[in-house]
Amino acid sequence: MMVYNHKPFEYPANPFTDYDVCAYEVLCKVKSILDNFASPPVQRACKAMELSDDNLRTIMERMNASYDEGLAKKDHAAVKQLPSYVRSVPNGTEKGDFLALDLGGTNFRVLLIRLDKNESEMTSKIFRVPESLMR
Repeated sequence: MMVYNHKPFEYPANPFTDYDVCAYEVLCKVKSILDNFASPPVQRACKAMELSDDNLRTIMERMNASYDEGLAKKDHAAVKQLPSYVRSVPNGTEKGDFLALDLGGTNFRVLLIRLDKNESEMTSKIFRVPESLMR
């Protein structure tokens, strides 16, 4: 059994734009670290994996199209989707006990998440699914 105690989380004022800004800042920091501390072979390897803005946009468009197909209940969608019914993002005032169940592949994971405003505690237990049940 694992218990995680999380520090208070600052919710962004506008999560639909602020997360992008945060991701960009992280990317800049990683790039700065690579430029200043990585050896030339590592820098060359990373440079070879950089994508242009046009390539990134194409990838985003294809991923979004796959997500839309999955949500449309298309029989042979590459990315199967289930609607989440989440109507809003957290604002930091949430309180209570929440149970999360995750059955995927060979494991069944049970999580108890306790929220008290900006503090959280998560208890997790993982059970191996017997091979006889997976057939």
